[in-house]
Parts: sequence; C-alpha cells; structure tokens
Amino acid sequence: RFVKPLDERLLAEVGAKFRRVVTVEDGALRGGVGEAVTAFFNARGCGAEVRSLGIGDEWVEHGTPAQLYALCGYDEEGILRALLDAKR
Repeated sequence: RFVKPLDERLLAEVGAKFRRVVTVEDGALRGGVGEAVTAFFNARGCGAEVRSLGIGDEWVEHGTPAQLYALCGYDEEGILRALLDAKR
C-alpha cells in the first residue's frame, strides 16, 4: 500500500531502461508517488518523463469508486490511454 521508502535501486534501473514512466495512485497527486519518482529521476539527471495519474488539486464529485476513477482519469481506459500515449 505504501511505497516509502522508495526502492531506489529499482527506480535507477527503470530510469536507465525507460524514457517514459506512468505512475497511478488512488489518491492525491500532490505529495504522491508520482512526485517522488519525478524528484528521484530529476536529482539523478535521468531523462525519463513521468506521467502521473491520480486526483488533481481539485474538488471531486461524489460517486461510486468506478465513477470517480473515470472522472479523475485513472480508470482502466485512462490508464490504457496514458500507456498508449507514452509509447509515442
């Protein structure tokens, strides 16, 4: 459930192997794993581009989890779209 402390060895491998990385979190983007991964890559001069999916700094309507995931863009379709975009 938690990713801290970061697995720096794994992230170093990922940063060396991939040009684009997609993170997904069921929570707020601000202060989340996507920001931590981006900071890790930036501090080490890694050129990997990070796209983070999750809840932005905004109010979210009420609804079922599935409705909210879709609204915030990290439902199955949103994740697939982000992965396909990352391939370009």
